Amino acid sequence: MKYKKLIITASGIFLFIFFTYLFNETPFMYHEPDEYKKEGKVRIFSQEAMPRFMAHPDSHKVILFIHGYKATPFDFHYLAGHFSRQYNVALLLLPGHGTSEEEFQKTYFSQWYSYAKEQYLRYRKKYRVYLCGLSMGGTISLRLAEEFYDKKDLAPSGVICIASPVFLNCFNRGVLFDWRLYLIRYIS
Repeated sequence: MKYKKLIITASGIFLFIFFTYLFNETPFMYHEPDEYKKEGKVRIFSQEAMPRFMAHPDSHKVILFIHGYKATPFDFHYLAGHFSRQYNVALLLLPGHGTSEEEFQKTYFSQWYSYAKEQYLRYRKKYRVYLCGLSMGGTISLRLAEEFYDKKDLAPSGVICIASPVFLNCFNRGVLFDWRLYLIRYIS
């Protein structure tokens, strides 16, 4: 009887760890509808929310600003203005952001990341790219840096994260500081 409870508990812990690892990157059996992949004209609610590129004629570097959840490039208005004196500056508008609530609800994180990756690779062809992200944008910046850090010709020149929701727990690397942080992904 005592061993039966121990086996059930151990099995439960194993299944929890296994499924947490399995669902870590992309939800199991996830499929993004094709209609969300199509590009089209989207109504932006304000001119201040528009994506921008501020060119500096003497610079071979670009700072790629990625805004946070439900935000717009206007979050970087002053910071981008300051950096545009010495660098090229690109302000991204992630899909669904800066639009209506209905348009926003049609988008997913994978779509936001894909768009940021596409823009990063586009600018990386011509410039040395520095990533700067605020909140969720910082998390996207870190993910881009992680994906390309070992590719010398594609690695970002630098990463700046401002208030990014990142924690250093990872079962598959053997690091676990606070087990409760793994439950956050199931709550949201």
